Amino acid sequence: MEKKLTRSQQGAETKRRLTETALTLFAQKGYNNVSIADICSQVGVTVGVFYHYFRTKSDVFKDISLDGNEKVRNYRFRGETSLEKIAELLDYYAHITQEIGRDTMSVIITPDNSLMYTGNYAAKLTASLLAEGQQKGEINCDYSPEVQVRMIFAVVWGIICLWCQGKTDDDLRIAMNESIAPALNGLKP
Repeated sequence: MEKKLTRSQQGAETKRRLTETALTLFAQKGYNNVSIADICSQVGVTVGVFYHYFRTKSDVFKDISLDGNEKVRNYRFRGETSLEKIAELLDYYAHITQEIGRDTMSVIITPDNSLMYTGNYAAKLTASLLAEGQQKGEINCDYSPEVQVRMIFAVVWGIICLWCQGKTDDDLRIAMNESIAPALNGLKP
């Protein structure tokens, strides 16, 4: 006898199916070529059900981004200097990204996903570590932490894009560390 799901479990399952279907369709057809009705049709629910879980089509990205942010927020550093902590954080960020997978990341790392850029806790934490490092004299003050974090994350997101396209090492952490090391060395006083 099959165990009946609670209402909460049914809701979580519906949201999961909507998310997975949306990401699959975005990957197949492109984000701008998929409508909410397309997603709902594939899942077998009404558009109203979609709006119960998401305000907009781009909100599909939100749970994945928020989950990554939560993992970063709970990370405990082993390094002592700001640069060591930044290197550790970026390695962990690559690990989280690799867990999400190429197919999903190919859809997530898009200009349509503003959370990837503006709500990214790893970038905010990196900026904080840069400011702390400047105050301690561990990081040069040639540029503000805001400029430095933009430079670092331009490299990070560029490497992720290349990884998604299969143009870097299969192990994102290796590709990330090889590319980030020169940028972090350039931050030394």
